Order: sequence, then structure tokens, then C-alpha cells
Amino acid sequence: MRSIGHQSVAKRGVLFACTFCLSGFFLFSAYLGGIDRAVAFLRGEDLFVSVEGNGQATASSTRSFLVRVKSLTNHQISIHGAKAGCSCAILKQVPRDIAGFGEVIVVVDLTEAARGTVDLSLVTSSRKNRTLTCVLDAGD
Repeated sequence: MRSIGHQSVAKRGVLFACTFCLSGFFLFSAYLGGIDRAVAFLRGEDLFVSVEGNGQATASSTRSFLVRVKSLTNHQISIHGAKAGCSCAILKQVPRDIAGFGEVIVVVDLTEAARGTVDLSLVTSSRKNRTLTCVLDAGD
């Protein structure tokens, strides 16, 4: 019978530890809803923002976007308002409260006057993320 050397045992231990850590990270990512949200949590951020869709055209010649805001902390955070790069953005359902580890969807309509990309900043009560910025693509 062959004995296993110390280096081989050490390599297996390191491999096991790395596999265990990666597995834990991916499970944590699944819990939060994605790797990007897990990375934001590990950076110490309170909130994560994402834009869903590419602006669905509505009957009133506006493009509607869904801005999803996810809380990465256990306490309530409020969205007080928003600032857009142009007057072409119409926000619905603001101000809003986000429960701990909850999420809300803010509907943003861009009028037909919007061109190119529009920067949108959500103003929050978070100590770490006073403003959340996302980009809406209004098209040509």
C-alpha cells in the first residue's frame, strides 16, 4: 500500500476548501437572486438596482421601463424620489418603502422626446446608497 505524501493531502485540503467556499457563494447568490447581487452585498451595499426590458412601447407614444430595486439588508429603506437626465422621464409609484430583503418595481415612462440613453438616479434613505443610478436606453 502506498502512503499519501503531505503535499498531496495539503492539495486535497485546499481543493476541498475552495470547492466548499465556491459552493457557499453560489448558494448565497441563488438566495439573493444572482451573482451580481451577491457581489453588491459583499461590497457592503444596501441596495441593488436593475432595469428590466428594453422599454416597451405603449399606446401613448411612451416607452415603459421596469426598474427593480432589491434590498440587501434586513431593515426598511425608502425611495424618496428620483432625478433624471432629462424632463422626459415620468416615474410612477415613488416614494416607496422597501422591506428588509424585499424588492420593489418602479415603473418609469420615457416620453417620445427621449433620445439615446437617459441616466436615472433614485434618491434613497440608505446610509450606503444615497443614490442609485441606472441607464435607460430610449433608442434613437
